[in-house]
Amino acid sequence: MPGGMWDSDKYDIKALVEKNGKTIKETGLKYSGKNSMHAAQIELKQAGQYSLTIYAFDPSNGNTGVSKTSFKLE
Repeated sequence: MPGGMWDSDKYDIKALVEKNGKTIKETGLKYSGKNSMHAAQIELKQAGQYSLTIYAFDPSNGNTGVSKTSFKLE
């Protein structure tokens, strides 16, 4: 949350979308209005299997959190 205990304005929070092992989209995530929730809209036009990596990086101390999942677009 911006201005909170872990001020999200001080973090680099991004989403990476990969298809066939290559990054095809990268975008910053913005605070959604709910604690610990960030969001972005990413348009994908091709059907197929994708992987999504989301990370938050604190440049002041190097702390990083990462989550990865996969999804299929039909």
